[in-house]
Amino acid sequence: MSIEKLDILFFDRVELKGVYLEDKQKDTLANIQSIIVNINLLDITKQIFALEDVSIAKGTIKISRSAKDGKYNYAFLEEYFASKEKKKKTITF
Repeated sequence: MSIEKLDILFFDRVELKGVYLEDKQKDTLANIQSIIVNINLLDITKQIFALEDVSIAKGTIKISRSAKDGKYNYAFLEEYFASKEKKKKTITF
């Protein structure tokens, strides 16, 4: 992954310019000119943040699925960011 430039537009708004991301096979997964992120919650002491809006301008995202194992080329990102905690199941009657 590479990011050409990061601009802090305001205390709750960040712009990433020139974002490039490859999949595990070194193929282009995303090539995006600009991503603007609005941060809704930022707690440095607890090291958590929540995003409110994400805007993408002038980019290409290439999604593909492996014929060999059926996994999508972005599966490694899902696995990396997956919660380590077991989720509670709620049953509603």
